[in-house]
Amino acid sequence: MEEQKCEEEVFCMSVNYLDRVLSLLSSVRKTDLQLVAAVCMFVASKLTDTVALAADRLVMYTDYSITVHQILVSITQLSAYLGYALCVSQFTQFRTLISHPFFANYPFAISRFAFRRLLLASAVS
Repeated sequence: MEEQKCEEEVFCMSVNYLDRVLSLLSSVRKTDLQLVAAVCMFVASKLTDTVALAADRLVMYTDYSITVHQILVSITQLSAYLGYALCVSQFTQFRTLISHPFFANYPFAISRFAFRRLLLASAVS
């Protein structure tokens, strides 16, 4: 990830996708796990980064245990597993908002309780 200079949202979103997919599957082989993880990284980078990860790089990172064709074909399967809910809110988006100087001096700053409710609501949707 650091080598590709991806934004941290890419990693957070891909972990979100991977977690959601693995919660639906009962058992996963190692090669399938690498494929699912690579597809999650690929889709997350397409949605959040200005320069998306190259599929051939992801294949190289898995030591060539998967192919570019498998990644491209599996994108639709990933989308279906996730119920086509690919644009999810990430903590980093809220952190940027809350750390803004406007909110530092705002007398009605968001409380931890309200922030937790906001995060839980975004995780559910």
